[in-house]
Amino acid sequence: MFVCTHGSHDVCCGKFGYFIYKEIDDRYALHSGGSLRVWRTSHFGGHRHAPTMIDFPECRYWAQITPGLLDALLLRKGGFEHIARNYRGWGRIGTFEQVAEREIFLREGWDWIKYKKQAVLRRKDDTSAVVRLSFWRSEDGAECETYEVEVCISGKVETGGCGHGWGEARQFTVSNVAKVSASDTETTV
Repeated sequence: MFVCTHGSHDVCCGKFGYFIYKEIDDRYALHSGGSLRVWRTSHFGGHRHAPTMIDFPECRYWAQITPGLLDALLLRKGGFEHIARNYRGWGRIGTFEQVAEREIFLREGWDWIKYKKQAVLRRKDDTSAVVRLSFWRSEDGAECETYEVEVCISGKVETGGCGHGWGEARQFTVSNVAKVSASDTETTV
């Protein structure tokens, strides 16, 4: 786990990030037998969502982490829906794909992180995209399933605080989710 604690860059990361880092180090990493390690890091973006964290090797970004979320996040206790609002996205894919991937994560639960997956933009313009997410439940690739997700920019939301000026960020909405059959999966844009 990489937790931003860079207080000279962002006062909230310095204040809240260090507290989360220390909690993970003392309560989880210390008793994990080496299977969980935590590092303090500097700026990696999204500081208006402090404290922020990246989970490696999964490459998942998390936001506004509190001690009450750590059991769910680190031990995978409880349903993903309880911490979905804190999930910033999977760093291996683009913005529209991240919104779609979060929606499927909500549907599939914690097992989702174990699956091999592929995200493909089927259609994209300035305000929307159709994302196709295929995933394999089995190591041999025999059990493949595919979702098609329509993602739209639905407006803007005011963001800021914690020493930063106020601004606007795009707000995304998932407008349609459908499972598609293998015969529908060959065309990509």
